Amino acid sequence: MQLNDAMNWYVDSGASAHMTMHKEWLENIINLAVSDEECQRLLDADNVAFFVDNVHAETAEAKRALRDAEERRDELLRVERAIAEVHDLFVQVAHLVAAQQDQLDSVEFYALQATEHVDSGQQQLLKGSVTRKRTQQKKWGLIMCLVAGGSVVLLVLIFT
Repeated sequence: MQLNDAMNWYVDSGASAHMTMHKEWLENIINLAVSDEECQRLLDADNVAFFVDNVHAETAEAKRALRDAEERRDELLRVERAIAEVHDLFVQVAHLVAAQQDQLDSVEFYALQATEHVDSGQQQLLKGSVTRKRTQQKKWGLIMCLVAGGSVVLLVLIFT
């Protein structure tokens, strides 16, 4: 707002009570030519809308910015909760893997033990097979000896 031609004062209507003679410090300057009488009449009429018309727009813009910031915060909180849930899932999977590792170790132990028992059983079967053959040979040898001895006794009894 210009008060007179000799001295130009500029009002920052977006601020509470800022005035300056340095036009370059301000943005969005609207050149209004107001006479001293009109200025005095506006000040006396308590019509502050003329001086603070940008305050409402800036307040609305600030509210929108606040709403956007709150929405971003809410979204970040949702993401944080989702990340926490994913973390919990990974912890559960780690516990399951650890439990399964114990079971795998147990299965591996019993499989190795079974392999050793099978090898031991094969050796025992081989020994049993060899022992059976020897026992059969001894049995047939004993039967032959008994038959031969019985024949000799029978011949001695018959010829005596």
